[in-house]
Amino acid sequence: MDRAQLLQHFDTLADTPEAVAKLRTFVLQLACSGKLVVQNPEEEPATAALARFRTKRTAKGGRVTDEVSSIGVEAGQSLYVPSSWAITTVREVCQLATGATPSKSRPEYFGGNIRWLVSGDIHKREIFDCDGRITERGLENSNCKILDPGSVLIALNGQGKTRATVAVLRVPAACNQSLVAMKPIATECLTPEYLYWNLRSRYFDIRDITGQKQRRGLNMGLVGDLILAIPPIGEQKRIFARVAELFALCDEMEARQTAARECRARLVHSAFNHLTVAPSPKDFRRHAAFVLREFPHLSATPDAIPALRQAILALAVRGGLVDRIISDGAGSDVLEEAGVTEASPDGVPMLPDHWVWAHLGSITTLMDSGWSPACLSEPAKDGAWGVLRTTAVQTLEYQEWQNKALPSNLEPRPEHEVMSGDILFTRAGPMNRVGILCVARPTRRKLMISDKIIRFHLVPGIDPDFAALALNAGYSNTVIKGLKSGMAASQVNISQPKLRSVPIPIPPLAEQRRIVAKVEDLMRWCDQLEAQLTAAQTAATHLLDTLVAELTSVQKGERDET
Repeated sequence: MDRAQLLQHFDTLADTPEAVAKLRTFVLQLACSGKLVVQNPEEEPATAALARFRTKRTAKGGRVTDEVSSIGVEAGQSLYVPSSWAITTVREVCQLATGATPSKSRPEYFGGNIRWLVSGDIHKREIFDCDGRITERGLENSNCKILDPGSVLIALNGQGKTRATVAVLRVPAACNQSLVAMKPIATECLTPEYLYWNLRSRYFDIRDITGQKQRRGLNMGLVGDLILAIPPIGEQKRIFARVAELFALCDEMEARQTAARECRARLVHSAFNHLTVAPSPKDFRRHAAFVLREFPHLSATPDAIPALRQAILALAVRGGLVDRIISDGAGSDVLEEAGVTEASPDGVPMLPDHWVWAHLGSITTLMDSGWSPACLSEPAKDGAWGVLRTTAVQTLEYQEWQNKALPSNLEPRPEHEVMSGDILFTRAGPMNRVGILCVARPTRRKLMISDKIIRFHLVPGIDPDFAALALNAGYSNTVIKGLKSGMAASQVNISQPKLRSVPIPIPPLAEQRRIVAKVEDLMRWCDQLEAQLTAAQTAATHLLDTLVAELTSVQKGERDET
């Protein structure tokens, strides 16, 4: 498979999770196991070159690694490689060096002309320059030394992505103690480029030597003990050229991915922005129809569905989902029958002409909070009293199993028992649960609301499900977010008086119920769309695996030709 064939499938692969990362990883795995390029039987085997190097090194009194059979397999290195390859260690074929940090109390040691690398410089594939500089005096008065171009650097420390990251040094430079330089000395056996790709392909395995979650870093001894499976020198050069070609293809694919995602994001943002700033109900309805019609084409991944769900709720509470039926009457009729005064809040978005605003406190017949005794951590057993956790209240959902048992030495307070028709509001707790409501329809009794939950009922003519919609989206939800208070960002509160002041849009009762039914239909549609996108993404992942295998495998015909 070539560049044109892979890009032909770009639209299918573009939204596969970690598509490009998988491509790069697979390329490196094949490169370092002898499956990326053709072996040439006329080339001198690496085993012969390594044996000759060992002989010369022994003659000079150098240290030689024991026989291959005694070398343990570490850091994910497999011994299942072509017979022309050789097994050795980094220590045997490389000169190892590290650096130091000149005394920070001596300013004259810094700011000179000598490049001085730190671990933050290692994330470049090739290092041609760095910000750090030391002086000749800094070099002379520390354990720093000038490293030769062609050295492969590896980071020893870092709990993030830094530890075990490698790069090729292309200019003379010194480094601090967080890096180790590996300079190939057996030039007839090893090129810097192959050493770089080999170690890069084993990034996670090398990190695992000290444990992904351990604070202990690598050291020069561990680096020197790393096993290397090296091919003949000519094959190393072919591997380097092929990897560079395939990584360039990955870069191109990644750029196209990014451009496509940014384009879709701009389209989605523009569509939602038009809903926010629509100057009239007519324009709003037109933009709403566009969003619902085109969203499946604007998004190709399941992770966009939450935004669609929130957009549907925003449409619902601004009259963008269902048509008006004149015989339904108007929102003002609802308030008049309930004896409620219409509200005129400032800065509210435009509603359909037959809708009105009312403050939540004016349309409630009950608003109270509960009780939070010191409770046990395990859930209450059936038939026993329990207290709801704030996590029991989710967006338009009531999860009654989220509760804690009431200690046996405490008497329950039945007046706080959650009942069918309660609307629950988490008034305190983590920020992402404040302002979340549901209509509670309990299937079991003996569950009390806590003092972190506000419960209220509504006057006749206000559908509880519609009120829950309104308080979860649109202008009402924006007001709720602005009323939060709390010293810590993770712990915020809304008082009952503040909640009573929140404005709620009121359409006629029949229209409220049609809106609720439409939202339920659209949420089911979202579920189906999410399932379809997930299935498409799974299929794309399988296609990616197939294409990568074809792209990076050596064709039988190529082997036969050699």
